Amino acid sequence: MHVQHLNLQQNIKMDYQALRKLQRQWATSPIPAWTFSGALLATLPKTRQHLHGYPGPISTAFIGGVTALSGYFTMTGEHHNGAGVTTAWSMGYLLINGRKGLFSFRPWPLGLTMLALGNMAAYGSYYAGFH
Repeated sequence: MHVQHLNLQQNIKMDYQALRKLQRQWATSPIPAWTFSGALLATLPKTRQHLHGYPGPISTAFIGGVTALSGYFTMTGEHHNGAGVTTAWSMGYLLINGRKGLFSFRPWPLGLTMLALGNMAAYGSYYAGFH
């Protein structure tokens, strides 16, 4: 029984370390920020139709542009600053459009909300020093 408990603790520790490594790789890569930015900017034609659950055109364009810029910061080696900007603007997106996207039950707005949430969690934990 004691040996099984130790093996479980070692497996949990290894899984936690693998998760932290994945989080660090995500937070030091511009790809998640650019994915969110590209998805937002691809939404611009739909925002003019005022469809239920979609973000407004001004917030879509502005947040998409700033998130693309934060991905550039990350690409040039400014991981801490890129993570901070991505976290802040992902959080801003969630505050402005999160509820609308979540409760629209439409795939695209829900996907945008999940991308913002994932970016906020990964980049935010890196920015806060949990890496």
